[in-house]
Amino acid sequence: MKSLKKRMSRTLIITLLLASLLTSFVRAESVVFSTKPDGRIRVQGNNMVWMGYKGGQWDIYHLNTETNKENNITDDANVQGYPDIWAQYIVWQEKGIGEDFNIYLYNMDTGSRDKISDGVGRHQEPRIASGKVVWTSENANGKRVVMLYDIN
Repeated sequence: MKSLKKRMSRTLIITLLLASLLTSFVRAESVVFSTKPDGRIRVQGNNMVWMGYKGGQWDIYHLNTETNKENNITDDANVQGYPDIWAQYIVWQEKGIGEDFNIYLYNMDTGSRDKISDGVGRHQEPRIASGKVVWTSENANGKRVVMLYDIN
């Protein structure tokens, strides 16, 4: 009888431990996009950014996962792509009509949008972290260099 009680106690303890482990894991939630992401999706905290093709143009989109509010950050005729995000900032590459690619910085808090690359050349593949933006720049001779922009 004691042996049966011990086994039942152990079984109950193991069952309770397994149940607590299974319920402690975060459950994945699906995110519904109005514009299908293409390429990479970047995530920072409750914010996601991606490039999407809609209405005949490539744009940069932002989704706040807490509010489930999606915004088109770059709704214009230029071609935008390859966004990255850090804190309240979004960066991407953009090609205007008759121009090479340039790098833009968007502040989600203020709504300001600034071109941060300068000079002639093809500026691409921006990344942002810790207040710094880096990207590659290719000049007319095909030489590639890494550029650095300090947000501060």
